[in-house]
Amino acid sequence: MLQPLTLSGPISVSGESKLSFIASNLTTTSGVRFSLSGPLHGAGTLHVSPSSPRPYPDPIRFEGDNSGFTGRVRLDATAGNRTLQLRNANAGSASAVGEIAAGNTLEIYGSTVQLGRLEGRGTLANAHPSNPAAVVVGAGEFAGTLTDGARPLALTKVGAGTLVFTGNASYSGDPSVLAGRLRTTSSGGFSNNSAIRISPGAVLELDFNGTDTIRELVLDGTSQPAGEWGAPGSGAARTSPSLAGAGRLNVGGGSADPYQVWLGGYPALATPADTAPGADPDGDRIANSLEWILGGDPAIPENAPLLATETASGIMLRFERAEASIGQAALAIEWTPDFIVWNPVMIGPASSGPDANGVIVTIDTTATPDRVTAFIPATNAPQGRLFARLKAEP
Repeated sequence: MLQPLTLSGPISVSGESKLSFIASNLTTTSGVRFSLSGPLHGAGTLHVSPSSPRPYPDPIRFEGDNSGFTGRVRLDATAGNRTLQLRNANAGSASAVGEIAAGNTLEIYGSTVQLGRLEGRGTLANAHPSNPAAVVVGAGEFAGTLTDGARPLALTKVGAGTLVFTGNASYSGDPSVLAGRLRTTSSGGFSNNSAIRISPGAVLELDFNGTDTIRELVLDGTSQPAGEWGAPGSGAARTSPSLAGAGRLNVGGGSADPYQVWLGGYPALATPADTAPGADPDGDRIANSLEWILGGDPAIPENAPLLATETASGIMLRFERAEASIGQAALAIEWTPDFIVWNPVMIGPASSGPDANGVIVTIDTTATPDRVTAFIPATNAPQGRLFARLKAEP
């Protein structure tokens, strides 16, 4: 078996240089591996063009600290092994250009790697079997493919420049635009299950006609309500200056938070002060969380859709519960005889009780939405007074 070959000294790149591995006399490729553990220096162009009549299985590996390199690494093999693997967080450089020619692959091995520019028509992928990876890019134009491996790959845009992505996206990591502009020209540029994060002053340009579906939109650290989002003037129901272009985002179309999906039906509620679960934008003393669970309208003042009946035997509460809230919100009936100690009774997915205080919760799960009835016995009112309320905490 052949042993791996490692170059451990520094490599200075000036002008046009070529890194090539030719193994025409090999009778076996078992154990063949070519690694650079020394740092790259300089501002030239390094063509990574390994070739062999007998293709070997392992990629070329950059294992050193290349953060001081300011030139271009161009992966442009035309035969044999066409894969370059960046094995650690310093294997790339925030001042360098990474160019991946068609038919070639740049792999990130489960870390966060920086590139000043990203160009080409090849493939960028995560190669680690268990760790997620991310590529942090300042600018460029990439017409290739971004893809997961066994674990997700994420894209982060930094710096004042523009990164244009015109290729195919099959990555599931969350895209972030921390600065500058990220322009995508495809309505399938993002995973349906991705959460896009845009920092203040940064812009995501949707340079396409149509709608792209995502799970969540986070602007300035705040998760936005579900619904149709776009740039001002795009015609979308909800707009933000953090978005540009004619395209639109269908937020909440993936595996979305059901509370955010519900909020998407009320586009007039657009600020965190109006959309928080504990907010009461219509001033009817019913928090958004309870409006959602009980089927109320958070934008119109109304009485709670809760029926309370008091008899000599106790208090009966009846209401309907949105089934999407099950497992998403902590719903409880609280009762007290003195307004000092409130006793909670959790409302689960099915009927329960009687508990130690005789409280019984009956849930008709055959109805849509669920019909909930709670009975609190009068034996819990030693002075003849008994009070109850409904409380929810998503």
